[in-house]
Amino acid sequence: AAPGTDSSAPASTTDLGSKLEGLSGQVTQLTQDAGAAPGGGSGSQQSKAGVAISGAVAVNMVSDFAQAYVNAAGMKITIGGDAKVEAQNGTHTLALSGSAALAQSDSAKSNVGVAGAYSMNMLGGEARAQVLAVGELVVAADLALAARRTGVAVTIAAGMAGAKGQKGVAVAGSAAVGVADYANIALLGNAAKVSARDVTLEARDLSVLATVAGAVASSDGKAGVGAAVAVNVSTSK
Repeated sequence: AAPGTDSSAPASTTDLGSKLEGLSGQVTQLTQDAGAAPGGGSGSQQSKAGVAISGAVAVNMVSDFAQAYVNAAGMKITIGGDAKVEAQNGTHTLALSGSAALAQSDSAKSNVGVAGAYSMNMLGGEARAQVLAVGELVVAADLALAARRTGVAVTIAAGMAGAKGQKGVAVAGSAAVGVADYANIALLGNAAKVSARDVTLEARDLSVLATVAGAVASSDGKAGVGAAVAVNVSTSK
């Protein structure tokens, strides 16, 4: 009460209390409305989407040169038994990649899972066995020149995606590429004279190129899409 007034009759205080009580009720109502879910519910809003993304890449780039040769211009070479000039490449290569993505949020309206994998082996070079230059080559027994390539090149890529829920979408893809460009050369030349009981020249490619791609997509709802591509490109000379 103001000074000099009777505190037993607080009419203004009563009016102020009523106003504060009304404001409090309005704030409470606004708070309840803000926390209510769309459509009148009182729960918290769900997130729009659950997303899972995964990717993997593996790449080998190999250039191998195996060389065996005679280079003795103007010289005479005499061998009392067999003579063998051999170049062999037996390199093994492996490129392996895999990825998995699983979207399984229970609170999201929709789930999206995306997975991709890529693997590549790119191989090149040569195996060369040759006589570059010699004045005279005399072999008492057999003379053999051999250029060979062996070994295994394996390329594997795999992608797996999953999505939970009636609106789930899963997409998985993979690509595996094997490229081999190799030369095998056996050459006898640039010799003034060559003598041997038997002369053999051999150039062979015995290598193995294996490429595998796979994809798996699983969804409880809208769509599950999987795609895989495997490509081999091989050139041997």
